[in-house]
Order: sequence, then C-alpha cells, then structure tokens
Amino acid sequence: MGTDTEGPVLPVLHTPPLVELCEVSRSYKDTFALTDVSLTIRPGESVAVVGRSGSGKSTLLNILGLLDVPSSGTVRIAGSEIVEDDEKTRVHMRADYLGFIFQRSHLIGGLTVAENVELGLQYSRSHPDNHAAVRARVMQALSDVDLVHRAQADVTTLSGGEMQRAAIARTLVRDTPLWLADEPTGNLDSAQSQEIMTLLLERAQQNSASLVVVTHEPEIAAQCSRQVMLADGRVVSDERKISPVMDAATWASPACSNVPPVGVIRTWWTAWVRLTRFISQGLRAQRQRTWAGVLACTFAVALTVTAMGLSQSASSQVSTIFDARRASQVSATLTRDSGEPRWGLNASAVREYAGVRAVEFWSQWQAVSIRNGEASETTAELNAMEMTPGPGSDAHITWLNPDRRVLGEGDVVLGQSLAARLALPSLSTSPEVIVHGTRLRVAGILTEARPGTAVGAAFVTPESVENLPSPRTVMIYAKTNPGAARQLADHLDSLANPFGEYRIMVDPVLQADAFRGQLQESVSVSLTVLAVVAALAGLVIVVMVTVLGVTRRIPEFGLRRALGSSRFGVAGLVMGECIVQGTIGSSLGTVVGFIAIMTVTAFARWQPVFDTRLLAIPMIASAVFGLGAAVVPAILAGRIQPADAVRG
Repeated sequence: MGTDTEGPVLPVLHTPPLVELCEVSRSYKDTFALTDVSLTIRPGESVAVVGRSGSGKSTLLNILGLLDVPSSGTVRIAGSEIVEDDEKTRVHMRADYLGFIFQRSHLIGGLTVAENVELGLQYSRSHPDNHAAVRARVMQALSDVDLVHRAQADVTTLSGGEMQRAAIARTLVRDTPLWLADEPTGNLDSAQSQEIMTLLLERAQQNSASLVVVTHEPEIAAQCSRQVMLADGRVVSDERKISPVMDAATWASPACSNVPPVGVIRTWWTAWVRLTRFISQGLRAQRQRTWAGVLACTFAVALTVTAMGLSQSASSQVSTIFDARRASQVSATLTRDSGEPRWGLNASAVREYAGVRAVEFWSQWQAVSIRNGEASETTAELNAMEMTPGPGSDAHITWLNPDRRVLGEGDVVLGQSLAARLALPSLSTSPEVIVHGTRLRVAGILTEARPGTAVGAAFVTPESVENLPSPRTVMIYAKTNPGAARQLADHLDSLANPFGEYRIMVDPVLQADAFRGQLQESVSVSLTVLAVVAALAGLVIVVMVTVLGVTRRIPEFGLRRALGSSRFGVAGLVMGECIVQGTIGSSLGTVVGFIAIMTVTAFARWQPVFDTRLLAIPMIASAVFGLGAAVVPAILAGRIQPADAVRG
C-alpha cells in the first residue's frame, strides 16, 4: 500500500483527519459485510472505493455517511466520535458535514430544479435566514454545474446527466467538507460519465472537500487521487497516487469551518418556517396523492354533516307529524253483553265538543257472510256508519265515481284485502256483492285507515243492515285539534254513553311529547350511526391513501434523512401534510354537507334545522383526519432508514 503509479509520491502532510474508521465491522445476522476496516480520509482527498459486487462498498459508504451504524469499531468525523445511539449528533453531522450524490439522483418529482437544490441547504444549520441569500447560493450552485437555464424546470423533464448535475448542485450549495458519491455515473453513458466525474472532481477541489466515490468502473476510479479496494468486506489494497496538499489554511476553508459546532440548535421559529415550507412542497410535489386525501376527507365529512343535519331535521319533522296526527287522535271501543239498548249513543255531543274536528261511529259485526256472486264467498268484519269513512279514522278510499265520494244507501266499500279475497273485478265494471243476503253496489276500495283491520272489512250504511241484530260493538274514531285529544278522551264516556249502556275502553292518547322523544332518538341514532360509519370509512381511506403515499416516498424520506432530517422531522412532515389535507377536506366537506341538507330537505319539503354544534364538526374532523389519520403513516415514515435513499 502507498505505492505510487503515476509520478513520485508526495509526502502526506500531517493534517487533522476528516474521517477515521478504526476496526469497523458490520454484520447482518450471520453475514459480515465489513470486517475490521480501518480507514483514514484527510481533507482534499479524492478516494475511489472499488471492488466486486457484494464486496462491501455500499456498506462502507453508508457507514461513512452515517446512514448505517457499525456492529463494532469506531467512527470519527472531524475529531468527534460518532456514538451509535447518539441520533442527534448523527443527524447534525449529516446536515453539516456530509454531502451525498446518489446513483439515481433522488430528486423529488413535482418540485423545480432550484427547489431540489435548495433542499440540500434547508437542513443545514448554516442555512441563511435571508431569502435573497438563499436564492443567491442556489443560483451559484446551479451556475457551477451549468444548470441556471433549467432552474425553474420540473426535475422530471431533465435528462440523466442533468439530473446528476442537479444532485451535485444540491451538495455544492451545502458547503460540506465530505462528499460521498455512490455509483454517480452508473446510469449514464460514457460521455456523460466523464462529464459528471470531471465536474465532481473539479467542484470538490474548488470547495476543498474530500470526495469518496464508490464505483465499479476502472476509468472512473483512475481519476481519483487514491483507490481503496475491498474484497469480502476487507480492505485488500489502499493506493495513493498523489498525496493531498492540504495545509492548515485550507483546513480552515469554508467547506471545513463554516458549519456550527455539533449540538447548536436552530431556533424554534426557523425550524417551524422550514417545516411549513417542506409541507407546502410535499403537497405540491404529490398533487394526486394530496387531492386523493382531501377528497376522501371531504366525502367523509360531507356525509357526516349531512347525516347529523338530517338527523335534526328528521327529528323535527317527526315531531311535526306526531303533533299533527298521532297526538290528535282518539280511539275508543264500546261493548255491551246482550239485548237491545234502550238509548242510543250520543254522537252529536261528541261532534260538538270543543276542539273536535271529525268523529266516526262504526257499528261492528264479526264474521258476516259476503259473496261475489257465484265466484267466491267469505266472511268478514262488517261496519255500518252514518258518515262515510274519512278524516275521523284517517281512511283513504279509491272511489268508483271520483265525483261522488259518499257511501250511500245500497252501496258498500270493501277493504283492499277483502276485495282481493273475493276476486273482485275492476271497479270500472261496477261490480256487486251480496252482504248477508243483500245485494250492494261496490262504490269504492278502502286502502288505508287507522285500524289496521279495516282493509279486511266491509263498510255500509245503517239501512243495509236492518236485517242484522243490534251490534254488540261500536268503534269511535275522532280527530281533534292539537292539545284537545286528552280532554276528549277524559270526557268521551259521559259524552257518547251518558246512560252507561256500554262499557267503554279508550285507547291511550299519545301526548305531543309522550313518545316523540323515543322516535326522535331512534331517528337520530340511526343517522348518527350512519355518520360514524361514514367518518370511519373516510378515516380508513385517508389512512390507506397516506400509507400508500409513504411507501412510494421511501426514497424521498431516505434522502431527507441523509440530508439531515431527524426521524421526528420526517414524521412531522407527514403529519403536517395530513393536517393540511384534513383541514381543507373538513372545510369543503362541511360546505358540501350543508348544501346536501338544504337539497334533501327541499325535495322532502321539510323544514331544515341547523344546530350551531354542527359548526364544530370541521374542527373535530380536522383533528381526527389530520392527526388521527397521520399517526400510522408518520410512524412508518419515521422508521425509514436513511440508507434506503442510496439503494439502486
């Protein structure tokens, strides 16, 4: 070792070592990638690390770049020993002392060339706070690699050679004393390879930086001042063709001294501004992923707001219907054992009672014979009444003659199911039936009424049942103004049955608030469950979109770690992006939800009800979809090893 191949060997000056590896080994389970490697790199050297595939070249570079930790041995950079569990120091060293040029450039698509170059400066603690100064350094770095004319171009439009020049500019802008290049010409043709290697050597020399190049190309290695060959994880040769001519003055050059001491912390405001900038860049660079997350959040929040808003509107509608119908209805059954009543029921007293709007008295017989000529015969409930079934019993009838909606003498109205049992033909044929031996015209079909049995019964006038014995049962159905049903029910016996000839049983009157709360709660619970399911579905979609984005961004996150980001910095970036997506999606979802509520209630003719508490949904959703959806992806992003950035 130390044999010179071109010209005399110049004496190696005793300058402080920039990097020292002392008996470093790295094993993966039972396989050793490096074994007892000792290596010293001094300022200004250009070192080519060569060897066959699997010889340990990339592992050595990862350890030099603090992207990996040795299983044993010591690593010193600028005189400071790098302890394995001192992650803070490793992060600061990567930010301020190391520059990386990778085989695939690892530029972030969606950002401009200038933004990618500036990314190398953003993580450095010597980063200028003045925007003009930052731009000046970026443009100078681009000028050094002849890419000023492509500063605002998207990196995806660059050629392979231009991408590598941009990656070199990203290192130039950092003023770091040690440059590490892993197969920087592996994806380039011979002309581009020569151009990039010449540029690397020239710029490293101009910046007084040491350059370590991993390569398998002999012509590339030959351009470096020193070649280190690895075989089976060991250094088998270390040849220096020309000694570095670094002196104390050069050691104090900007590349070696313009970095803050290890342990100096940036102000929280500077760190916050930097994180905000990274979040903005990340959202812009991954527009499809960003909009996918926003739309998933928008959909979930919109469905949640709609379900909760309709829950309130529907509950109000239930209350309105309940008050207008169920709470204004009175039903009663009057029965007697035998004989003829001496006194009839007093229907007029009931009709004249305050608040009563409609009353119907149904005299009722059971199992009365009804025949449809020779076609069919059955028995059914028969009701005789002086007034046509209508508002008092909430009856709905399809009439033979729409202009004559009255049950007259000689007419019969059949319940819908009874008509089906009798195989009654269409009303347009003016059918007739025989009820207890009396032939009657079918005037209409009853399709709905308050008592559910009505659709299986027949309805006639009292004249049609004169040949029947006196009824043992009379039904009373009344409709009142809201609030009057309870009073009518309390006085119905004395009004209708003043002589007590019938036993009366009044159905419970449902007050306006008797069971309304239960109905409202049932509706609210159903729609709330829908809202929760929608929110969970949206959360799962957002998490899946974000996790998928993290897996696709492993090279980017590895690059950021290599440039000096900590685990928390990468996790904070992912969480910040999720919070922004959640906030935007929640706001849009709230607007869409309110529009949906207005649309649905307008079509349903409901009165829309907006609870001010719905306005809290965007804030809650922002937290749920921003922070909640970011936890798993942020953890995954934080666990990404920086060495992932230099793979292939």
